[in-house]
Amino acid sequence: VVAGINFTGLLSGGGSSTWTTYCNDTANVVLYDSVTFFVDLDVETHLKAPINDTNTTNALIQFEVNASTVGSARLRNQTIYIYYSNSTLLTTNYSAISGQTSSRKFNYTFAQDGNYIWNAFTEGNSSSTYLSDWDVNRTIFIDTTSPIINITFPTKRIEFGKVGDVIDLNYTIIETNPSSCY
Repeated sequence: VVAGINFTGLLSGGGSSTWTTYCNDTANVVLYDSVTFFVDLDVETHLKAPINDTNTTNALIQFEVNASTVGSARLRNQTIYIYYSNSTLLTTNYSAISGQTSSRKFNYTFAQDGNYIWNAFTEGNSSSTYLSDWDVNRTIFIDTTSPIINITFPTKRIEFGKVGDVIDLNYTIIETNPSSCY
């Protein structure tokens, strides 16, 4: 390279890099200078739906996950994970993705009521730099079973009393996930 000519078209990859340029003169004196810089590359995962702490009576849930990259990174793939509340894996949904942005939807029908945890993992790369990102776990509660209510008192029409009298009401409830009765 001729002295005074800039280098162009060099690729640094992501993360921290140190580049050094050496120059010598006609007396063969060699001097150099270095620069250290950081190339910002990132992959981001964004859980869109369902929102955290969703409580629903629907067994069919649509999961939506977005992903994006920063810098020269490109998306490679994404996996949605659904776990039982004890962190045992229930199912996954893998998809190859590309470009710098992605929006995915995945429908899943839960076979039983309960608490579940979900998240997504996105991978991307830029040259030889591999990047990945998890979002924060979210929870979802599925309760498709309606309660069974049985009034045990009074069992028949009350023939006496006046406005303002206190009348007892007794009932039983059969419910896997009781919350409140009123």
